[in-house]
Amino acid sequence: MQTAYDLGRSWYAGRLDRDWSPSTLAEAEAVFRQQGLEGDFWTFR
Repeated sequence: MQTAYDLGRSWYAGRLDRDWSPSTLAEAEAVFRQQGLEGDFWTFR
């Protein structure tokens, strides 16, 4: 449960900011890795 919460916080951080822009695939994968989510399932390739 903690991992899901931490992932959500990281994933949605700044989404309401006026200058927000979508993450690149590499940035999104980095968010997953920061939460310990690794492997084929957590990549966009």
